[in-house]
Amino acid sequence: MVVNAFILSLSGAALWGLSGTASDALFRIFGMNPLALLGARMTIAGGLMLLIFRPKFPWEMKFLFLLYTATSIILQFSYLETIYLSSAPTATFLQFMYFPMVVIYEVLRRKLKSGLRITLGLISAMAGITLLTVDFEGGLRISFAALVIGLICAASAAAYTILSSPLVQKYGSKTIVSWSFALGSIVAFPIGYGSLSRFLTSMPEDELIEAILLIIFVSIFGTLIAFTLYSQGMKHISSSSASVAGSLEPVSASLSSSIFLGEVLGPLQYVGGFLIICSIILSQLGISKQKKTGNKIRKFIKLRVK
Repeated sequence: MVVNAFILSLSGAALWGLSGTASDALFRIFGMNPLALLGARMTIAGGLMLLIFRPKFPWEMKFLFLLYTATSIILQFSYLETIYLSSAPTATFLQFMYFPMVVIYEVLRRKLKSGLRITLGLISAMAGITLLTVDFEGGLRISFAALVIGLICAASAAAYTILSSPLVQKYGSKTIVSWSFALGSIVAFPIGYGSLSRFLTSMPEDELIEAILLIIFVSIFGTLIAFTLYSQGMKHISSSSASVAGSLEPVSASLSSSIFLGEVLGPLQYVGGFLIICSIILSQLGISKQKKTGNKIRKFIKLRVK
């Protein structure tokens, strides 16, 4: 059971990574706008989630849920925009900085103690983002805009994770994610409709079919199915195992981007990405030692949506 659950979580994380590469292909090869993809993705995935899961709306915590949904929209857009400005692997590694941010937040609130493993995890995260983004000849490896929006993506993912905790405990992840995508589409689709309409009507028929297939892949396989596989696996494995399974996402994004798009990061950037992943695993190991507060904090990694 545990092995099968771990494989489910790995599969979900791998699909998230492939989804990032598919989004990158839509931007670079077909010229799609991130806002257009955001609207299409949230509408398709949100509608299907409501049809399949049939969740009840979280009325009792509606104000917290609306704040969570707003954070989700920012997270989804900033992730796609970071891909647009850099690459899928870079955007994924930057987003993974969310977990060190959550740990810092809990340490400042004195919900966690800053032990050796947590300290080493935070140092690893700082070293990782430095290697990922800084050119030691005096500049940045990515554009300044990509770095800023990537950090906004990580910060919104941290806020998203913290806000999700009481909501998921009361209603479950399927209810929260389904309704956040559905409501988010009410905002995202009108904003992106103009770009989406121009994109679909101006493209040659042979390219249009390929682009639509990629949009469907991102919306269904890279969102709905990825979330379902990952969340089902999370029910039967530990948070430490979840962090290991989740680390397949940037690996999947890196490999698929290299194979399908020819995008390769520099050696030090891969080392930086590896250090960011290590920071999450080290922090999880440190959290697991703090039983009273650790049990709550470990739940943060249970909900992952891209």
